[in-house]
Amino acid sequence: MTGLYTFPKNMKPEKYKYLILSLLLAFTLLIRLPILAEPWGADQAGYGYIAKGILEGKVPYKDMYDLTAYGVFFTFALFFKLFGMTMVSAHIGHLIVSLVTVILVYLLADRLYGRNAALIAGLCYTVFSNGLSFSGFGYENKSAWGTYWYLSQREVFMAPLLLGAVFLLILREKRNGMFVDFINGLLIGLAAFYKLTAVLMFFLFILIVVREESVGIEGFNLKRIVGAIFLMVFGFTLIQLPFLYYFWKHDALGDVYQALFVHLSSYAKLSRGLRIETLFSGHYSVMRENLILWLFAFASLLHILFRERSRNNLLIALWALVSLVMVWGQGKFFGYHFILIVPPFAVLTGYGLPIFLASGSGCKEFLMNNFSDIRKTFVLVTILLSLAGFGISNYEYYRRHALYFLGKISQEEYYEVFSEFPTHPYSFRSDYQIAQYLKEKARPGEKLGVIFSAGDTVIHFLTGMEPVTRFIQSWYLFPSDESLAANPITAKLRDELVDQMIRTAPRFILCVHIPLEKLVQIPSVKDDPSMVRFSEFVKAHYRLENFPDNRFLFVKL
Repeated sequence: MTGLYTFPKNMKPEKYKYLILSLLLAFTLLIRLPILAEPWGADQAGYGYIAKGILEGKVPYKDMYDLTAYGVFFTFALFFKLFGMTMVSAHIGHLIVSLVTVILVYLLADRLYGRNAALIAGLCYTVFSNGLSFSGFGYENKSAWGTYWYLSQREVFMAPLLLGAVFLLILREKRNGMFVDFINGLLIGLAAFYKLTAVLMFFLFILIVVREESVGIEGFNLKRIVGAIFLMVFGFTLIQLPFLYYFWKHDALGDVYQALFVHLSSYAKLSRGLRIETLFSGHYSVMRENLILWLFAFASLLHILFRERSRNNLLIALWALVSLVMVWGQGKFFGYHFILIVPPFAVLTGYGLPIFLASGSGCKEFLMNNFSDIRKTFVLVTILLSLAGFGISNYEYYRRHALYFLGKISQEEYYEVFSEFPTHPYSFRSDYQIAQYLKEKARPGEKLGVIFSAGDTVIHFLTGMEPVTRFIQSWYLFPSDESLAANPITAKLRDELVDQMIRTAPRFILCVHIPLEKLVQIPSVKDDPSMVRFSEFVKAHYRLENFPDNRFLFVKL
């Protein structure tokens, strides 16, 4: 048997396949171990706080207002129930989901293209789904340092669900199509819990099933087409019902609708920028670090479209293209958005690389066959240089974790690099300092007021101090765009925040990123009576304590 590796004579191919998969999982676990020490990013802080509230009997949107789809809140709550109410619990969940995704990528590639493709696809997913480029704004800006910004993001949980649905659609040719259609509806419905963009995969699957039922052996069969669509829609809808019941039971359906379908839509254009600008700023760091993945995925895509248009090949190609549309549809790109494209790109790379390179009967023959061809030499050199660049860019990340695990640096020193400031308002290192201050100064049962929060709910989680208002993040209540600031829902919610803050008069009020005197002068809100009232209230009753990275803590006189 030829390929990148050969079987020992005394080992059956099936056993060898699972040995390789086991080694791949061990490697995945090894390179992701540092995440267990990392703190939360801004998004995770909000997810975690709301999850904690759910377990305490609070209801998202009604008691804890946010503009994020609710799937991730219940996922974090599950992790807390399983692993404890700590930051590391979410990272353990991320690690488990990553391992499941590696298994699915490996088995899918093995089923379609064989063991060489499975090994390549598995390695590509393992390595390139862990890169620093997936953290927020990119490591080249010295913000979102390391991987912590992308850990347990919604895309991480969507990826295996969509991958599983693709796997089942491939099996649909030889299995019970009705059962597969129903399960795929459930899987895509679950993915839509995290981001509604998952419905694009739902429409893709419907188109594929309709086509297959139209040109099959029996010809056009309207009954089977309607039945397949019904089962997918039924599965998609059925998985929503327990959550809709939960919100209905707690009289919160109106709050869900306002937050996710009314308020969020008015802010959609905040994530839209000049298209050329977003194209280059969003893709640069991801494509630079994951060059191999993009290069061979697109080469494989072209090879499929022009030479190998089999049913399953086209399905993988369409999966990759729809995943790109799901990312691009969000406007401005953060690195973690691209997690969705890694599984299809990894499978495409596993398919294409053995085609572009002669395999030989073993590693020695593989190298001899390929380095004798100038074109293949160029490809191999590109791979080696890309891997070297990837290793260099990740060196500091692993070095710092090694120093921390070996006790060479303190926790405070370790946390020092986890900051977005000034690229983004979030700074864990500063919020951690504030949390330590409040643990020492705050009295039992005291609440913390936060203005212009952009993920600083981690302070509530670390200190146990409840927020004064129900607003988990409040940056979207102070937009620079005047039309957004004057939006009736935004204005109403901003008034609610200010009224609650003044009425409660907490001993501590934290203003994030923008000094209070400048916040109330933002053109879009400077004429808002509630903001003028709040500014006068703080000036009259509080003194200022400054913290790093533009954290302004007001302490009651």
